Amino acid sequence: IRINLLPVRAARRKENLRKHTLFVIAYLVCVMALVASVHLSLQATSRNAKSRIAGLEKQIAEVDKKIKDVQDYKKMFADLVEKIEIISSLEAKQKGPARLLYNFAKLVPEKIWIESMIFEGNTVKLKGLAFDNRTLALFMSGIEASDSFEKVRLEVSEKVERSEVVMKSFRLETNVVNPNPPTVNKGNGKAG
Repeated sequence: IRINLLPVRAARRKENLRKHTLFVIAYLVCVMALVASVHLSLQATSRNAKSRIAGLEKQIAEVDKKIKDVQDYKKMFADLVEKIEIISSLEAKQKGPARLLYNFAKLVPEKIWIESMIFEGNTVKLKGLAFDNRTLALFMSGIEASDSFEKVRLEVSEKVERSEVVMKSFRLETNVVNPNPPTVNKGNGKAG
């Protein structure tokens, strides 16, 4: 009986060995398939991440370009505001003396002669001749009442004789008032 069972046991062992070998091979194939699928998934994720990074870098480059453009516009705006301020200042300086002289000419009475007029900052120094003290007082009151001048100070008033006529020689100072200086609104760059 033992002799008869030996080939059957050997056949069973061979069959079991064959089954175990197939099981191990199937297991290894499954493990390799799992590793391959994980690898492919990681590669796809890596490609997606790289493409997102490339897209974000492109967006960053566009935003950096826009930021540079905005900074250039801000610089141009600041330059324009500065130029407008300079132009406004020049216009004020151009119109100021003409307006001042016009206002002053309206104040000078008939019996006053202005010999010199010197501008030093906001101060005007006058030297001239008046027919009498009353005319000089009226002239000073007119200057004081004017919107263009303030704080009239008489420095010297003395009798002089010119062409056999006795007159009053005077020197006085007054401050110039600039009631409406031109301004530049820095918020929107428009001249005011």
